[in-house]
Amino acid sequence: MPSFQKIAWQLLDPPEDNVRASKPLGPLEELAESIKKHGILQPLIVVPENGRYRVRVGDRRYYAAHMAGVFEIPCMVYDPGELSDVAAMIDENVCREDVTAAEIGWAILALREKTGMDWEAIARRLRRSLDWIGERVNIVEADAAVAHANAAGQISFSVAKEIAKCQDGEFRPYLLDVAIRCGSTAVNIREMVRNHRRENEPAPPPPNAGGVTLAAQGITAPDYGCAFCSGTHDVGNMKQLYVHWYELPTLKKILQDAGLEAKWL
Repeated sequence: MPSFQKIAWQLLDPPEDNVRASKPLGPLEELAESIKKHGILQPLIVVPENGRYRVRVGDRRYYAAHMAGVFEIPCMVYDPGELSDVAAMIDENVCREDVTAAEIGWAILALREKTGMDWEAIARRLRRSLDWIGERVNIVEADAAVAHANAAGQISFSVAKEIAKCQDGEFRPYLLDVAIRCGSTAVNIREMVRNHRRENEPAPPPPNAGGVTLAAQGITAPDYGCAFCSGTHDVGNMKQLYVHWYELPTLKKILQDAGLEAKWL
């Protein structure tokens, strides 16, 4: 199976039969702008050659990356013989534990780019379902950082799938950071996405919006006290403490180290 590497642009050589220089620059400029905003979503396919690397698939990304000022390029490095049949290579490696879903997704995209096959033909060639193919392709097309984290072994396939499903492009980097830093599971990430979506929906009116007091609604004082003095008096002057649930163990340890029992955690 090929290896995922980030390679300096200066070490890459364009395909020997490249004719890109004679083609209009407009589409390349559009791709360069996309790379500036989103990064290189699909790595280049390269092979080692005389201490350097020859681009075999992805020459447009090669040139657009230079136009975008990106000089460290994500690449899938193949042995020259591996590219003779990418599909066979995928077949041989899908069950290996050290091959990540992102690497398989990139290989599938390389197969499509190299052969022009449609998704149904690829599914038949690999003897896999469209869903199986779509899940792996989606994580590498949805977010380059998520795919790179999976390829690097920082997050599992199941976690990568849940992050890739998040439609909020500004929230995904936060999810990825939490997943890596806190070791979140797919269930954790799914719950975070659900809560984030819920929090961004229009807020309901406050409980006493109609002038009805909390007491009149039968809402009593909490059965816990102040985290610092343990007092249950003066409830009106208590403030709710917001904290991410996955940060609770850290907060609890801080309070315990400070000599606080923190029953409310």
